[in-house]
Amino acid sequence: MSLPYYLRYPEAFADATFGWPLELKGAYSIILDMIYARDGKLMDDARGIAGALGCSVRKWNQIKSKLIELGKLQVVDGIIRNSRADDHLISRRTYQDKQAKNRAAPNKNKAKAKPAKTYARDLIPSEDISSEPKGSGADAPPEPVSVKAQIWAVGRPMFDAAGTSKAAAGAVIGKLIKTKGEIEALSIITAMRADPPMDPEAYLWAIIRGKAAPAVDHGAAPQLELVMIDGKPTMQPIGRRAA
Repeated sequence: MSLPYYLRYPEAFADATFGWPLELKGAYSIILDMIYARDGKLMDDARGIAGALGCSVRKWNQIKSKLIELGKLQVVDGIIRNSRADDHLISRRTYQDKQAKNRAAPNKNKAKAKPAKTYARDLIPSEDISSEPKGSGADAPPEPVSVKAQIWAVGRPMFDAAGTSKAAAGAVIGKLIKTKGEIEALSIITAMRADPPMDPEAYLWAIIRGKAAPAVDHGAAPQLELVMIDGKPTMQPIGRRAA
């Protein structure tokens, strides 16, 4: 791959070529450009290089011999090289390889990542649960669910269906629990399942402020059980599997 540009130090070049004739300086400058442009793989093609320099093949061979004698050029395996250019090109390749490796690393780690398992507790916002039961392992049977968790498990689908934001739902549920207590709040939320209001957030605020009476569902059980519905763990009131 050719380089669109390379570092060049005018003062260093002037010092290195001090006392040289114009012809030798100009040829050396162009040869350096050609070495970098070909990523250090400038073929020792006398006719091609002579054409690039605008001189005869004989003249180029004389210039090349002089530059080799001065230690500015080397011919190795048919390639014209310059020691400083070799160092710069090696550093550049090392940098490019490192950058490519860094870009590939995130994709490699992502490919190895295993999908996380889903538990019943993942269905409930963690910030709304004061404490989580700790199981003995990934395969441990589900433990009893707190009343607050049950409130969220029943109420969350209604809020989602109405487009209520998580923050707004959390605020009204928190106020409902504070005002009515956990058990009554669960009864209110469970009763709403039979005939969900179009705006559950506004409905609950009306109950909290005493402007509406909560619906009563005498068949609603305040305890939930974990069941599998369409292959997904779902919290559902006990005795309502057929609902």
